[in-house]
Amino acid sequence: MSDRNAEQPGTGLLASGQGFLARLRSSKLDKSESQPGLSATGGKAIVGEIVREYGSASNSRRWLVGALFFAPTVLAILYYGLIAADRYVSEASFVVNSARKESIGGLQSFLQVTGITTSRDDAYTVHEYMRSRDAVHDLQQRLPLREIFSRDEADFMSAFPKFLGTDSEVELHDYFLERVQVFYNVTTGISSLRVEAFRPEDAQRIAEQLLLLSEDLVNRINHRMQEDAVEFAQDEVNAAQQRLIEVQVDIKNYRNRELLLDPEKASLAVVERIGELSGELALANTEIRRLKAASPKSPRIATLHERVAALTAQIAEERQQVSGASEGLANKIAEYERLILRQGFLVKSLEEARQSLDTARQESRRQMLYLVHVVRPRASDIPQEPQRLHQILVIALASLLLFFVYWLVRTGVREHATSGR
Repeated sequence: MSDRNAEQPGTGLLASGQGFLARLRSSKLDKSESQPGLSATGGKAIVGEIVREYGSASNSRRWLVGALFFAPTVLAILYYGLIAADRYVSEASFVVNSARKESIGGLQSFLQVTGITTSRDDAYTVHEYMRSRDAVHDLQQRLPLREIFSRDEADFMSAFPKFLGTDSEVELHDYFLERVQVFYNVTTGISSLRVEAFRPEDAQRIAEQLLLLSEDLVNRINHRMQEDAVEFAQDEVNAAQQRLIEVQVDIKNYRNRELLLDPEKASLAVVERIGELSGELALANTEIRRLKAASPKSPRIATLHERVAALTAQIAEERQQVSGASEGLANKIAEYERLILRQGFLVKSLEEARQSLDTARQESRRQMLYLVHVVRPRASDIPQEPQRLHQILVIALASLLLFFVYWLVRTGVREHATSGR
């Protein structure tokens, strides 16, 4: 084998391809050499060269060329022209709003005037649910989803289950993702839902139920946020109420035990009695002194002495009732004041807990989400899918590109073999 035949295949193929293109340009496209790019005449020359290559090919190569280009294109024409079932599209638009403030613009700045802003993260949460297996499961509780995706109008390639597929939940979810799309417009903050089905009313029903299920999801999120925000504050209110009830019970038990509604008022009454008795004692002592000075042997002096002794004993008893070691009103007043002070503190604590609860509720309402319908789903009167001509052209162009790659490689190999002789 010569040194030229020992070159690397990639280098030889590239050189051969370049040589072939140069020869092709010099022989067929000399009119377009002065123009930049490939002219219409040059394109026709290449196509003519491809056709001549196909005509001069052997039968095995003709089968390969047909498999690469003609077969996919013909199959696409047959399928999309005669077999493919019509699919109807129902579209809807919605916005996930929140009352909390965010940095926004466009349509969202208009919504903020009303105190409501769009929430991108929460919108993505709704999108994720719409594309999830949970949504498929919930839809099956409301709609005969399998029956909808396998209508009699469907063809064997587009119906569920797919050709050579299985009727499983996983494949149903995959099929569902092919028929349901959700998009988000970053500029406007509006989400778009697009549903395809073989009947227009089916597409509309799926879109409507998906929106209702998404509203249920938003309500569950709101309920959970409200529970989390209010639960702690509500527990504090309940605890404060329980402590206040306990101290009120202690006050009632104290009054029943001591037979006093208010020890402070009772002590004031005792002090007033002591004052009255002290006044009477002072008058009695004054009368004794007057009688001793005027009539030392008066019998009233002995009576007045007895009255003074009685008044002194009664005053001592009243004072003992106020300041006794254990049963005195002073100790009872101290215990009662402790209970009243604790009651006042707990009343204030309960008021603060209730204010915190009101604040938590307001905060939870401020964080609530709202799913607002911008465009409701409607039933389409004409099928929008599949785009038959578009699909045929795409497959034909792809096949042509594949055929051109084959032709280029085949020509390069032939040039390489020719240059190696």
